Amino acid sequence: MNATPELQTPEPALQAWLETTLDGDGPYGLEPLQVGGTSNEMWVVHDAGQGRWALRMPPEIKNAPTAHDVTREFRLLAALEGTAVPHPGPVALCADPEVLGRPFYVMAHVDGVALRDPLPDWANDAEVRAGIGRELVDGVAALSEVDWRARGLDGFGRPDGFLERQVPRWMGQLAKYRTRDLPGVEDLADWLASRRVPEQSPALLHGDYSLFNVLFRPGAPARLVAIVDWETATVGDPLVDLGWLVAQWSEPGQEPVIAGGVTQLTGMGPRKALVERYAARTGREVGEIAFYAALATFKLACIVEGAWFRYASGRSGNPRHARFERLVPDLVRHGLEITRGTWI
Repeated sequence: MNATPELQTPEPALQAWLETTLDGDGPYGLEPLQVGGTSNEMWVVHDAGQGRWALRMPPEIKNAPTAHDVTREFRLLAALEGTAVPHPGPVALCADPEVLGRPFYVMAHVDGVALRDPLPDWANDAEVRAGIGRELVDGVAALSEVDWRARGLDGFGRPDGFLERQVPRWMGQLAKYRTRDLPGVEDLADWLASRRVPEQSPALLHGDYSLFNVLFRPGAPARLVAIVDWETATVGDPLVDLGWLVAQWSEPGQEPVIAGGVTQLTGMGPRKALVERYAARTGREVGEIAFYAALATFKLACIVEGAWFRYASGRSGNPRHARFERLVPDLVRHGLEITRGTWI
């Protein structure tokens, strides 16, 4: 047992790897951590002193054959070193199946908080809340400005025809596990296919950019210290990230569909301000942002339906997936609302 009783003791092979790889004071202990999404598993690694790291590995059962590629995530984090993009620093990658039976990597532990409702006391200030939106935009704008080719990320994504592939890809994914009627999903897919916008010049994009997947430094002023959960990162049209952010940004008087009521709090600011700041920061054309927001909602509905299917069929015991029964139809309705010009 470790000195801290609540910590789990790693299996011997992992303990040996940690003691060989990390520069802390073994033995090491593990504590489960939930930051960002629920796809890959996260653990805090503690040493016998004050050292802390974060360990990330795929689940034992994958959502899809190509999902949960932590080796790819580690490559991206390494490429972001020295850029203006806030991210956890990569420490070491282990691809040896003899250690855990699956690949994993260790990264620096970030002293940050994920903002949820209710917000911490230090965020009960209008200027701090306005700063949250500004920091979110600046973080994703910085990502879009990274020279991905110079960072050795050729082949990391397929930017040519990126938008053209989105609707067929996600409708095809949905067809693999769809077992119920989802009114409006075909209408939303048809609207996206018929209104597809010209591709923006390709850039790195996160693919799941929202308040769920960022960490802020505790205390005022608001400061984004890390973007996390890079599983869906790729190279493509970067306005997909902005669309994902604003699609989840509900305002006072609106029903929060995805991100809860945090964005509706006094001082958080409107979606329009996020879009305008992104345009000023990047120089990109944002006039078709409604398309990207509708695309984000459509994609999320298709992904979440997969989680609901696994739960309903007994393949997932995650109690959070129970609420997806109603969330997916809500997402489809939300996407259709965006297409009618009543959101952006």
